[in-house]
Amino acid sequence: MKTSDIPNEMVLCILVSADSKNVLMQKKNKGPYPGKLNGFGGRVSINDESAKAAMYREMAEETNLSKDDLEYLEELVTLTYPNGIVLHVYSGRIKEGCDYIQVEDEELMWLRIESPSPVLIPDSPVFAGDGEIAYLVNFALNIDKALRSQC
Repeated sequence: MKTSDIPNEMVLCILVSADSKNVLMQKKNKGPYPGKLNGFGGRVSINDESAKAAMYREMAEETNLSKDDLEYLEELVTLTYPNGIVLHVYSGRIKEGCDYIQVEDEELMWLRIESPSPVLIPDSPVFAGDGEIAYLVNFALNIDKALRSQC
């Protein structure tokens, strides 16, 4: 951990493809959930003005995507865990014609979403965590669907 990191504040992002049929996931190769899928993100630094600024920084570091590559990026929820970790969860949609570039050593991949999708059940063994990643992906997809219907 860098000395500038705020030890208990983190960000996580779930990005949906332009056609809303895929979700950008990161396959963990280290940490507590090796081989499992997760969103991407990291720690909020005291150099970041806000959690959203940290999310844009982490997105650029891990996917080479920028704010200009997104149709939207909104905070879905802020979770506070018993150990004091505060997790800001964001959802966004990548613009048509934009795509990620593999930057870090954690593998990025598009997860195809079928409706209904057996992979999105809370206890799905493909996701990191204890069911919350599948829940957050479903939440992000529902928000994306609602935003799409407003257009």
